[in-house]
Amino acid sequence: MIQGLGEDEKEEEEEEEEEEEEEEEEEEEEEEEEEEEEEEEEEEEEEEEEEEEEEEEEEEEEAAEEEEEEEKIWPF
Repeated sequence: MIQGLGEDEKEEEEEEEEEEEEEEEEEEEEEEEEEEEEEEEEEEEEEEEEEEEEEEEEEEEEAAEEEEEEEKIWPF
């Protein structure tokens, strides 16, 4: 803080400093929230990809089983 200022100036400067600190804290909180949202979105995307892969595997297994059944019935 600058010395030699009157009481009003000192109070005004302190208020400005407090406001700046509050703004910085708010910005940090917003950044943290954005990061959390991004992480959640990434997790959801990964889960969706895993589900799609599982569905594809199941479909492939079913197709293979059907083919085996058909070969049992029609070996030619």
